[in-house]
Amino acid sequence: MPYSKIVGTGSYLPERILRNEDLEKLVLYNLREDPDKKNPLKTSDIWMREKGFVERRIISEDMSIGDMGKIAALRALDNAFLDVSAVDELIVACNSQEKIFPSVAGEIQDKLGLRKIKAYDIQAGCTASIYALDNADASIQRAANKYGNKNYTVLVVGTDALSRIVNWTDRNTCVLFGDGAGAAILQLNHEGDGRGILACWLATDGSGRNALVMPSGISKENSPFAYLEGKLKPEEKIMHEAEYFKMGGYDTFKFAVRAMRDAAVEVCKRAGIKIEDIDVLIPHDANKKIIDSAVKLLGISSEKVYSNIQRYANTSAPSILINLDDANRTGRLKRENIVCLDGFGAGLTYGALIMRW
Repeated sequence: MPYSKIVGTGSYLPERILRNEDLEKLVLYNLREDPDKKNPLKTSDIWMREKGFVERRIISEDMSIGDMGKIAALRALDNAFLDVSAVDELIVACNSQEKIFPSVAGEIQDKLGLRKIKAYDIQAGCTASIYALDNADASIQRAANKYGNKNYTVLVVGTDALSRIVNWTDRNTCVLFGDGAGAAILQLNHEGDGRGILACWLATDGSGRNALVMPSGISKENSPFAYLEGKLKPEEKIMHEAEYFKMGGYDTFKFAVRAMRDAAVEVCKRAGIKIEDIDVLIPHDANKKIIDSAVKLLGISSEKVYSNIQRYANTSAPSILINLDDANRTGRLKRENIVCLDGFGAGLTYGALIMRW
């Protein structure tokens, strides 16, 4: 049976850069851990670099996550030498929808000028891109086997702007995230050379669902630059305290390391390969310590890991797609490489995908 294959990739990162030195001015200490300021925990460049973060991109107030997704999609189509008219299905992975409904997929479909096709969102934390790629694979195989359509084309887009939901006075969350979008085009591989998606493994542990929570609220005005430029004072928060994104750091770390290891092991079993057969591991860029710990447990050389965490931080759902596009365009991915996408996220979700490039 022919495999589904990624034939094009794209990404978009906002122009505005938020550096560690900016956050040093913005987040001086952690109020929750030191309410009396007797032993302030300084949010320093060194402390952030230890977690892998140096800078991150921040969306402008006049852009939507749909706008970012559209640009990434067009770049993926261009990379695949395809016109928008070729797209039969659109799947959007996102966690920072500006509205409960309508979907971001509907916005991107309209802005791309796509015909009336199947288009929907997937919210599965930072694992959402892998969930979307798995759904794309299933749609392509179903179209070929059930309907005889062997040219079915799926556009997968990941887009998020967590800068709009984090509390910019809480260093446990705000230093971790950046904004961006990534995209991939998938089609059936007609070449018969065994390249494409070999296996995918996905899971959810709902007992840990409260470790990463976004109660409610999205605000385009909730920008770090509004505070840095004096438009807002730290005490003048855009949203109520209960509305901001919250994360249980210790519980998340423990889960993430185990989850990334387990997902990689299980997907390799499904693909009929060994961990050491992986040529390139593209992880979700959550935290350098999480990535390093998971890689160590797996026994994979750090040279096989492709990450952009220093430049873009944790971009949530599009993280893996952004890294995939960068690896593709910089020549890091070679023909016949065994590539593993590995991630985890709110839910708690986790999973991995293996493909032959």
